[in-house]
Amino acid sequence: MTLLAPQPFRPKSAQLLSGLMFCWVLLSSAACQEDGASVNCTANPEQCGIDVEAVPARLYVDPPFGLGFGCVLMGCDEAKILTLENRGGGQLAITSVRFKEGSSEDFSFALYNDEEDPADEALEHPTIEKPLKIKDSRTKALSVTYKPTDGIADEAVLIIDAHDASLPYQDSVLTTVEVPLRSRVLGSVAFVPSTDTINFGYVAPDETGQAILTLENTSENDAVLTLAALNLTDENDAFAFTFPENPHANPGDVIEVALSFTPSEYQDYEGQLTVATNDTAQPLIAVDLRGTAFSEPGIRITPSVGQGIDFGAVRFGETDVWELQLYNAGGAPLTVTPSISALGDTDPNVFHMGSTSGEALAEIAPLESTVLSVYATPAGGGAQEGVLQLETTDPNNPLITVTLAVFGNAPMAEYSIEDIDFGNVVMGWQSDVVEVTIGNTGTGDLTIFSYDFEIGSSPQIMLGSAPDLPVKISPDDDPISFAFFLNGQSLGPANATFLLQTDAIDYSTARLDLTGQVVSCIDGCPVANGTPSCEAGYCAIGSCAEGYHDTNVAFADGCECQEERNGDDIGGNCSDKRDLGNLGDDCSDHAHSVTVTGNLHDAEDTDLYYVKMEDAGSVICDTFGDSFRAKVELISAPPGLALCVNIRASGSGCGGYTDYYDPSYCGQNSYSSNGSWSSDDDKEVVAWVVWKPDATPICTNYQIKFRADD
Repeated sequence: MTLLAPQPFRPKSAQLLSGLMFCWVLLSSAACQEDGASVNCTANPEQCGIDVEAVPARLYVDPPFGLGFGCVLMGCDEAKILTLENRGGGQLAITSVRFKEGSSEDFSFALYNDEEDPADEALEHPTIEKPLKIKDSRTKALSVTYKPTDGIADEAVLIIDAHDASLPYQDSVLTTVEVPLRSRVLGSVAFVPSTDTINFGYVAPDETGQAILTLENTSENDAVLTLAALNLTDENDAFAFTFPENPHANPGDVIEVALSFTPSEYQDYEGQLTVATNDTAQPLIAVDLRGTAFSEPGIRITPSVGQGIDFGAVRFGETDVWELQLYNAGGAPLTVTPSISALGDTDPNVFHMGSTSGEALAEIAPLESTVLSVYATPAGGGAQEGVLQLETTDPNNPLITVTLAVFGNAPMAEYSIEDIDFGNVVMGWQSDVVEVTIGNTGTGDLTIFSYDFEIGSSPQIMLGSAPDLPVKISPDDDPISFAFFLNGQSLGPANATFLLQTDAIDYSTARLDLTGQVVSCIDGCPVANGTPSCEAGYCAIGSCAEGYHDTNVAFADGCECQEERNGDDIGGNCSDKRDLGNLGDDCSDHAHSVTVTGNLHDAEDTDLYYVKMEDAGSVICDTFGDSFRAKVELISAPPGLALCVNIRASGSGCGGYTDYYDPSYCGQNSYSSNGSWSSDDDKEVVAWVVWKPDATPICTNYQIKFRADD
């Protein structure tokens, strides 16, 4: 609303501004103070030194913020007063009072001279040519009436045009005031229909049946129920309605809707009436409409059972239900007697009903229905069959036969193993992956819903791979697999239980026990005559005990090769050779021969022997000389081992050997040196054994025979 601010009063003489009197202006009144006494300037302008004729007229509307109407029911007729006052000087000319475009037509107004007695004759509506004039400090009454015609909250705006009457309209400044009007609806409307189904029953073709639908206003506050619209959604013209003349109802009252049913053919009819109201909680409701032109009972079954009832797959021991709606489409009561039986090898308790087989159901009234519940509870896996028979009083369908079928879903889980023992796993190692497969040996799909390790299971036992869940396994599918391993992180036992949740009928929760032992490297990889190494992730020989060697580079037999002489290895040079001392011929006091045994424990090993051989003689032995011979012979040896010999003259000492295979000295099984009859043929023999370049060392003893002969 727009209100003009009051204009200041103008005193007759400017001298008064500096006198003992001081004036001020408020929105609703003007006052002066003279010698400490307050004077009402509106009532006594002359005492305040005000020239009334010089103060412009000013419109004030009271109440300034509009009107609210609380009587909002049908039949209400509430009037309220707006006071139009001239709070200026001179005369105020009101040239127009009108409703703003779009305002509700449920509001009206009238102008009167006296607001205290508005019953006097109403004034004509003002115009520019015939304005309504109000002298200074005088009022007129503007009576506003609200008569609701519906349940919708209403709004309006009154527009009042005014100007100072001392000037012609065309020369004046027009003041426009807008006053809002509102109806105050507290709370929302609520209603209840008399029924959600209207049954016209039997009506002969071309005749008409009547029915009434009532809508009761159940609001707990002053809210009017308004019927906004009706609509028929049937596909024929059998149903009709008459829109009520008064589509409104106060709380406790009703709106009546007249309905009719006129069948044109011998059939049953169904339709639907949509009702639209101002109830925000249920702005649209649907009322079913039924009628029939059949005089006799007629059965209709939904869903259709022409192809029988197939329950599909139902889990063993569980129950599924098929609900049949038996509808009487005729005009006379219908009686139905159901019975059920099993076929073939099917257990007689697989199929059953909510009612007793062979007993009649409650009579079904025309255009009404009842529900027959048929149940299937598989007694095992696989296909199971039965039959449902319905004896009726429908002359066109006295006996209805319905086949029944269900597939017993009875999956059974088969596990390749039920427990896993990882054995000993060296700390820091990961065991081999062990796979467990699960197959379905039952009927219907086996579903695995979830899996997890049981609380308290060792975190060292881990799941390597598993299928995404949920997963279904049919009896024809390949088994699915779960993979596990033990990750050794701390010494001691590692135990876990893996739980599988399935829908197997034998047991829904499967437990797989997994065990293992995390051991040290020494316990997990024992080495004969040595110490193991596990850093590479597998058992290896870290070192051999003194005097032992891993000749065949195989972990299985450990350090299998002990050096000759119980670990006192024969060296490959003169400083740690084996000195065999002296041998001699038949005339010598020394032994004639010696046989030695040894082994080469790796490819770099060399055994060196040194022996002196004496060619002796005397007056009684070899008087006329001898044919002395120094001989070295390889008696036995593993493949690839070579004998090397250097027979040197007496006094040469230890030397003339190599630490590798030299064909000049190596490769023969026997070496000898023959002496002469006429000389002393003492010899010094240096013999050594090595591996040939392409040989694979093995821990097998060799034998060498040293001999001095005549």
